[in-house]
Amino acid sequence: MACMAGKSNRQAIIEKEAYTIPQIKKACKAGTGCGGCVTPVGEVPKLLAHTLKKLGKATATGICAHFSYSRRELFDIIKVKELKSFEEVLSSVGQGSCDGCELCKPIVASILSGLWNDHALKAGRDQIQDTNDRFLANIQKTGTYSVIPRCPGGDITPDTLIAFATTAKKYGLWTKITGAQRLGMYGAKIHDLPDIYKELVDAGMETGPLL
Repeated sequence: MACMAGKSNRQAIIEKEAYTIPQIKKACKAGTGCGGCVTPVGEVPKLLAHTLKKLGKATATGICAHFSYSRRELFDIIKVKELKSFEEVLSSVGQGSCDGCELCKPIVASILSGLWNDHALKAGRDQIQDTNDRFLANIQKTGTYSVIPRCPGGDITPDTLIAFATTAKKYGLWTKITGAQRLGMYGAKIHDLPDIYKELVDAGMETGPLL
């Protein structure tokens, strides 16, 4: 499947002149699953840079069409200029008058949170977070979410374990032990996340917010 997707993306770049990530997404639906392949460290940007080089075309060095800087450069700029919001960053060093894109918004959100230590979901910043960070759960290809509660030191009481299973059963979720040896529940609908979080926190497990 990955090979077929790579071939489709490469054809879009060569045959349809899709020379940017948004153009590739429009041409062959790249990134419509979990979205990981179109992030700055994903496979699609790497393929784009490699293919453009083979075609003898200059490759873009910025994180997206709105910022002609790498993440490291953008971090330094935001720090020196003491920019505190996405709007300030875009107007100060960005390009275009739009609201940014799914590539630059979560990157800027991460930089702002790291530099100024404000809450990641602070008003005005919540909508520029990556989907996983916004809902504090991992979106799956099906559009549902996985919830992986934190168990400090791997310790869990029998009652907490029962509560985990009861919550999963109540919301029709399937469970597994992850590769990192953590308890995971999968298939959660977005509107159920606040209730799931509350039940898990009430049972003594550390997880998402009480929305």
